[in-house]
Amino acid sequence: MKNRFHPLPIVFFCTLFFVLNWYVLSGLQTVIQQNYFPLLFWSLIGSSTLALIYALSTMKSRGMGKFFKFSTHVFLALFVSELLFLLFLFTNDVYRLFTGIFQLIISQNFILPIRSATWISLGICAFFISVLLFIYGILKGKYAYRVINHTLHFKDLPNAFDGFTITQISDIHAGSFTNAKAVQKGIDMINAQKSDLFVFTGDLVNNKA
Repeated sequence: MKNRFHPLPIVFFCTLFFVLNWYVLSGLQTVIQQNYFPLLFWSLIGSSTLALIYALSTMKSRGMGKFFKFSTHVFLALFVSELLFLLFLFTNDVYRLFTGIFQLIISQNFILPIRSATWISLGICAFFISVLLFIYGILKGKYAYRVINHTLHFKDLPNAFDGFTITQISDIHAGSFTNAKAVQKGIDMINAQKSDLFVFTGDLVNNKA
């Protein structure tokens, strides 16, 4: 028996996604007032969304190739960065609302202050910083290996294990690596620990070995 397709969750998500981006655009237009900007904004959002939908719909036949990785990374970077921008925009709008309510109480006149260009500019800066961090993480951050030391204490540990050392590496996602020298740097850091036990735990690869 085939599972029935329920379009309601997809419709709900698409509606929420559209409202979110409309709200983001309304905030950006506070400081970016060029006539062509809305078209540029919706073109970017629309193209990244369509690319993601196409990549997901063809995943079974085409696999998780370069286009899949590119489209998912671009969409994720934009979406998360938009959410960060929304924190600044929403905070400013809440402040405006309470200011208007306060004016209504004391003067019987509801006046909603205009949005703060400073808050919007801070949100835009946070947006671009988030995008840059995504780019750094994708290109360079995956090679930023570091050693984290933990000392474990057990009351019933036999004396023979006093000073016993374990090195664990995890979530390698080997499909993300393209720089052999950088990978060798990580291997050298592991070997330098000279541990008694080495533990290699998943995820070992992204989507294929």
